[in-house]
Amino acid sequence: MNLRDITEQHRYPGWLVRSPRWIYIHYLLLRFFFLRSRVCRRKLARLIRHHPSRSLRILDAGCGEGQYIVPLSREFPTRHFTGIDVLRDHIHFLARLKKEQSLTNCVFEQESIEDHLARKGEYGLIYFIGVLQYTRSPQKILQSAFDALTPEGRLMIYTPVTGGFEFGFYRFIRRRTGHYDDARRHHAPIDGDQLRKWVQSAGYRILEEEGHYHKLAALGHQIMQSILMLITHWPGLFKLIPGLFFIILTPIFVPLQWADAWVRTAPGVRSNGLLLILQK
Repeated sequence: MNLRDITEQHRYPGWLVRSPRWIYIHYLLLRFFFLRSRVCRRKLARLIRHHPSRSLRILDAGCGEGQYIVPLSREFPTRHFTGIDVLRDHIHFLARLKKEQSLTNCVFEQESIEDHLARKGEYGLIYFIGVLQYTRSPQKILQSAFDALTPEGRLMIYTPVTGGFEFGFYRFIRRRTGHYDDARRHHAPIDGDQLRKWVQSAGYRILEEEGHYHKLAALGHQIMQSILMLITHWPGLFKLIPGLFFIILTPIFVPLQWADAWVRTAPGVRSNGLLLILQK
Protein backbone atom coordinates (compact mmCIF):
# COMPACT_ATOMS: atom_id res chain seq x y z
CA MET A 1 0.00 0.00 0.00
CA ASN A 2 1.41 3.40 -0.97
CA LEU A 3 0.53 6.93 0.09
CA ARG A 4 -1.77 7.51 -2.90
CA ASP A 5 -3.83 4.46 -1.89
CA ILE A 6 -4.47 6.14 1.46
CA THR A 7 -5.06 9.74 0.33
CA GLU A 8 -6.96 9.13 -2.91
CA GLN A 9 -8.57 5.69 -2.54
CA HIS A 10 -9.24 5.81 1.22
CA ARG A 11 -7.53 2.54 2.02
CA TYR A 12 -6.53 2.15 5.65
CA PRO A 13 -3.03 1.02 6.64
CA GLY A 14 -2.97 -2.25 8.54
CA TRP A 15 -1.70 -0.76 11.81
CA LEU A 16 -4.68 1.63 11.91
CA VAL A 17 -7.19 -1.13 11.22
CA ARG A 18 -5.65 -3.13 14.07
CA SER A 19 -5.75 -0.12 16.44
CA PRO A 20 -8.63 2.13 15.28
CA ARG A 21 -8.33 4.47 18.28
CA TRP A 22 -5.32 6.17 16.64
CA ILE A 23 -7.77 7.79 14.20
CA TYR A 24 -8.43 10.44 16.87
CA ILE A 25 -5.00 11.92 16.14
CA HIS A 26 -6.08 12.23 12.51
CA TYR A 27 -9.28 14.01 13.59
CA LEU A 28 -7.25 16.51 15.63
CA LEU A 29 -4.86 17.17 12.75
CA LEU A 30 -7.79 17.83 10.41
CA ARG A 31 -9.18 20.41 12.81
CA PHE A 32 -5.77 22.05 13.12
CA PHE A 33 -4.90 22.22 9.42
CA PHE A 34 -8.31 22.57 7.75
CA LEU A 35 -10.62 25.53 8.26
CA ARG A 36 -13.61 23.50 7.08
CA SER A 37 -13.14 20.88 9.78
CA ARG A 38 -13.04 23.45 12.60
CA VAL A 39 -15.99 25.48 11.34
CA CYS A 40 -18.25 22.50 10.66
CA ARG A 41 -17.43 20.76 13.94
CA ARG A 42 -18.32 23.92 15.87
CA LYS A 43 -21.54 24.54 13.95
CA LEU A 44 -22.75 20.95 14.32
CA ALA A 45 -22.08 20.88 18.05
CA ARG A 46 -24.08 24.08 18.46
CA LEU A 47 -27.02 22.75 16.41
CA ILE A 48 -27.14 19.54 18.43
CA ARG A 49 -26.67 21.23 21.79
CA HIS A 50 -29.49 23.71 21.20
CA HIS A 51 -31.96 21.22 19.75
CA PRO A 52 -34.83 20.65 22.21
CA SER A 53 -34.90 16.86 21.72
CA ARG A 54 -32.38 14.82 23.72
CA SER A 55 -33.13 11.83 21.45
CA LEU A 56 -32.40 13.71 18.24
CA ARG A 57 -31.77 11.52 15.16
CA ILE A 58 -28.84 12.74 13.06
CA LEU A 59 -27.61 11.68 9.61
CA ASP A 60 -24.01 12.15 8.49
CA ALA A 61 -24.43 11.80 4.73
CA GLY A 62 -21.00 10.88 3.42
CA CYS A 63 -19.35 10.20 6.78
CA GLY A 64 -15.94 9.24 5.38
CA GLU A 65 -13.45 8.31 8.09
CA GLY A 66 -15.82 9.66 10.78
CA GLN A 67 -14.18 12.98 11.62
CA TYR A 68 -17.54 14.52 12.58
CA ILE A 69 -19.83 11.67 13.58
CA VAL A 70 -17.43 9.88 15.92
CA PRO A 71 -16.43 12.84 18.17
CA LEU A 72 -20.02 14.13 18.16
CA SER A 73 -21.46 10.76 19.16
CA ARG A 74 -19.08 10.72 22.11
CA GLU A 75 -19.95 14.29 23.10
CA PHE A 76 -23.73 13.72 22.84
CA PRO A 77 -24.37 10.14 24.03
CA THR A 78 -28.19 10.47 24.15
CA ARG A 79 -28.50 11.43 20.48
CA HIS A 80 -28.75 8.83 17.73
CA PHE A 81 -26.30 9.04 14.83
CA THR A 82 -26.35 7.31 11.46
CA GLY A 83 -23.33 7.50 9.17
CA ILE A 84 -23.52 6.42 5.53
CA ASP A 85 -20.83 6.19 2.88
CA VAL A 86 -20.46 4.38 -0.44
CA LEU A 87 -16.93 3.17 0.33
CA ARG A 88 -16.70 -0.20 2.04
CA ASP A 89 -13.33 0.58 3.63
CA HIS A 90 -14.81 3.54 5.52
CA ILE A 91 -17.72 1.54 6.90
CA HIS A 92 -15.55 -1.47 7.75
CA PHE A 93 -13.12 0.74 9.66
CA LEU A 94 -15.86 2.64 11.50
CA ALA A 95 -17.54 -0.61 12.51
CA ARG A 96 -14.25 -1.72 14.13
CA LEU A 97 -13.89 1.66 15.83
CA LYS A 98 -17.46 1.51 17.10
CA LYS A 99 -16.85 -1.91 18.64
CA GLU A 100 -13.53 -0.92 20.20
CA GLN A 101 -14.86 2.38 21.62
CA SER A 102 -18.36 1.06 22.55
CA LEU A 103 -20.13 3.73 20.50
CA THR A 104 -23.61 2.40 21.13
CA ASN A 105 -25.48 5.48 19.86
CA CYS A 106 -24.32 5.33 16.24
CA VAL A 107 -24.69 2.99 13.28
CA PHE A 108 -22.77 2.89 10.01
CA GLU A 109 -24.13 1.72 6.67
CA GLN A 110 -22.55 1.29 3.24
CA GLU A 111 -25.13 3.02 1.10
CA SER A 112 -25.45 5.92 -1.32
CA ILE A 113 -27.06 9.15 -0.15
CA GLU A 114 -29.73 8.78 -2.84
CA ASP A 115 -30.72 5.27 -1.76
CA HIS A 116 -30.71 6.08 1.94
CA LEU A 117 -32.83 9.22 1.64
CA ALA A 118 -35.29 7.40 -0.62
CA ARG A 119 -36.33 5.34 2.41
CA LYS A 120 -37.73 8.54 3.96
CA GLY A 121 -36.31 8.01 7.43
CA GLU A 122 -37.05 10.94 9.69
CA TYR A 123 -34.09 12.93 10.95
CA GLY A 124 -33.98 16.09 13.02
CA LEU A 125 -30.58 17.01 11.56
CA ILE A 126 -28.85 16.03 8.32
CA TYR A 127 -25.49 17.31 7.17
CA PHE A 128 -23.63 17.22 3.85
CA ILE A 129 -20.00 18.29 4.29
CA GLY A 130 -17.93 18.30 1.13
CA VAL A 131 -20.05 15.69 -0.65
CA LEU A 132 -22.57 17.43 -2.92
CA GLN A 133 -19.95 18.02 -5.62
CA TYR A 134 -19.47 14.26 -5.92
CA THR A 135 -23.15 13.45 -6.49
CA ARG A 136 -24.87 13.20 -9.87
CA SER A 137 -28.01 15.13 -8.90
CA PRO A 138 -27.48 17.57 -6.02
CA GLN A 139 -30.89 19.16 -6.59
CA LYS A 140 -32.67 15.82 -6.26
CA ILE A 141 -30.69 15.01 -3.13
CA LEU A 142 -31.65 18.31 -1.51
CA GLN A 143 -35.31 17.57 -2.17
CA SER A 144 -34.98 14.04 -0.79
CA ALA A 145 -33.29 15.42 2.33
CA PHE A 146 -36.17 17.86 2.77
CA ASP A 147 -38.62 14.95 2.67
CA ALA A 148 -36.52 12.99 5.17
CA LEU A 149 -36.42 15.80 7.76
CA THR A 150 -38.84 16.09 10.65
CA PRO A 151 -40.97 19.25 10.80
CA GLU A 152 -38.60 22.21 11.39
CA GLY A 153 -35.65 19.84 10.98
CA ARG A 154 -32.27 21.30 9.99
CA LEU A 155 -29.95 20.62 7.08
CA MET A 156 -26.35 21.84 7.15
CA ILE A 157 -24.40 22.06 3.90
CA TYR A 158 -20.74 22.86 3.44
CA THR A 159 -19.44 22.75 -0.12
CA PRO A 160 -16.70 24.21 -2.28
CA VAL A 161 -18.17 26.63 -4.82
CA THR A 162 -17.12 27.97 -8.19
CA GLY A 163 -16.03 31.55 -8.82
CA GLY A 164 -13.55 31.70 -5.96
CA PHE A 165 -9.79 32.02 -5.87
CA GLU A 166 -7.30 29.73 -7.59
CA PHE A 167 -3.67 30.79 -7.58
CA GLY A 168 -1.32 30.06 -10.47
CA PHE A 169 1.15 27.92 -8.49
CA TYR A 170 -1.68 25.72 -7.23
CA ARG A 171 -3.20 25.33 -10.69
CA PHE A 172 0.22 24.36 -12.09
CA ILE A 173 0.98 21.75 -9.40
CA ARG A 174 -2.52 20.31 -9.57
CA ARG A 175 -2.27 19.96 -13.35
CA ARG A 176 1.13 18.26 -13.09
CA THR A 177 0.42 15.89 -10.20
CA GLY A 178 -3.33 15.38 -10.01
CA HIS A 179 -5.67 16.08 -7.12
CA TYR A 180 -8.00 14.14 -4.84
CA ASP A 181 -10.98 15.31 -6.91
CA ASP A 182 -9.42 13.91 -10.07
CA ALA A 183 -9.54 10.40 -8.57
CA ARG A 184 -13.29 10.56 -7.96
CA ARG A 185 -15.68 8.80 -10.30
CA HIS A 186 -17.89 11.86 -10.51
CA HIS A 187 -17.01 15.45 -9.66
CA ALA A 188 -19.04 18.51 -10.65
CA PRO A 189 -18.22 21.86 -8.99
CA ILE A 190 -21.17 23.57 -7.31
CA ASP A 191 -22.25 27.08 -8.32
CA GLY A 192 -23.30 29.06 -5.24
CA ASP A 193 -26.18 30.91 -6.91
CA GLN A 194 -27.50 27.68 -8.39
CA LEU A 195 -27.31 26.01 -4.97
CA ARG A 196 -29.39 28.79 -3.43
CA LYS A 197 -32.03 28.31 -6.14
CA TRP A 198 -32.16 24.58 -5.46
CA VAL A 199 -32.52 25.25 -1.74
CA GLN A 200 -35.40 27.65 -2.26
CA SER A 201 -37.20 25.44 -4.78
CA ALA A 202 -37.01 22.50 -2.35
CA GLY A 203 -38.82 24.59 0.28
CA TYR A 204 -36.05 25.29 2.78
CA ARG A 205 -35.66 28.48 4.77
CA ILE A 206 -32.08 29.75 5.01
CA LEU A 207 -31.18 30.38 8.66
CA GLU A 208 -27.46 31.05 8.22
CA GLU A 209 -25.14 31.61 5.29
CA GLU A 210 -21.38 32.00 5.52
CA GLY A 211 -18.63 32.15 2.94
CA HIS A 212 -15.28 30.61 3.86
CA TYR A 213 -11.84 30.48 2.30
CA HIS A 214 -11.70 34.09 1.21
CA LYS A 215 -8.54 35.30 -0.51
CA LEU A 216 -5.98 34.91 2.30
CA ALA A 217 -7.46 31.65 3.58
CA ALA A 218 -7.61 30.31 0.03
CA LEU A 219 -3.93 31.22 -0.37
CA GLY A 220 -3.02 29.40 2.83
CA HIS A 221 -5.10 26.37 1.92
CA GLN A 222 -3.65 26.13 -1.58
CA ILE A 223 -0.07 26.43 -0.31
CA MET A 224 -0.77 23.51 2.01
CA GLN A 225 -2.60 21.46 -0.63
CA SER A 226 0.19 22.03 -3.15
CA ILE A 227 2.79 20.70 -0.73
CA LEU A 228 0.59 17.70 0.15
CA MET A 229 0.16 16.87 -3.55
CA LEU A 230 3.95 16.91 -3.97
CA ILE A 231 4.43 14.70 -0.91
CA THR A 232 1.83 12.27 -2.25
CA HIS A 233 3.12 12.08 -5.81
CA TRP A 234 6.91 12.46 -5.57
CA PRO A 235 8.78 9.14 -5.29
CA GLY A 236 10.76 7.77 -2.37
CA LEU A 237 13.18 10.04 -0.59
CA PHE A 238 12.15 13.00 -2.76
CA LYS A 239 9.08 13.26 -0.48
CA LEU A 240 11.41 14.68 2.17
CA ILE A 241 11.81 17.92 0.20
CA PRO A 242 8.12 19.00 0.23
CA GLY A 243 7.85 17.46 3.70
CA LEU A 244 10.47 19.91 4.96
CA PHE A 245 8.68 22.81 3.27
CA PHE A 246 5.42 21.69 4.95
CA ILE A 247 7.07 22.05 8.37
CA ILE A 248 8.68 25.39 7.52
CA LEU A 249 5.53 26.94 6.04
CA THR A 250 3.00 25.64 8.60
CA PRO A 251 3.32 28.89 10.68
CA ILE A 252 2.23 30.75 7.54
CA PHE A 253 -0.54 28.74 5.90
CA VAL A 254 -2.32 27.68 9.10
CA PRO A 255 -2.78 31.23 10.55
CA LEU A 256 -3.95 32.44 7.13
CA GLN A 257 -6.83 29.97 7.40
CA TRP A 258 -7.53 30.67 11.07
CA ALA A 259 -7.83 34.39 10.37
CA ASP A 260 -10.62 33.70 7.90
CA ALA A 261 -12.83 32.35 10.68
CA TRP A 262 -12.21 35.43 12.84
CA VAL A 263 -13.27 37.99 10.22
CA ARG A 264 -16.98 38.28 9.51
CA THR A 265 -17.97 39.06 5.92
CA ALA A 266 -21.31 39.75 4.30
CA PRO A 267 -23.05 36.94 2.37
CA GLY A 268 -22.18 36.91 -1.31
CA VAL A 269 -18.55 38.03 -0.89
CA ARG A 270 -16.27 36.00 -3.15
CA SER A 271 -15.03 32.83 -1.46
CA ASN A 272 -14.11 29.22 -2.19
CA GLY A 273 -16.50 27.62 0.29
CA LEU A 274 -20.14 28.09 1.27
CA LEU A 275 -21.86 27.03 4.48
CA LEU A 276 -25.66 26.99 4.71
CA ILE A 277 -27.87 26.08 7.66
CA LEU A 278 -31.40 25.42 6.47
CA GLN A 279 -34.72 24.71 8.14
CA LYS A 280 -37.59 22.68 6.74
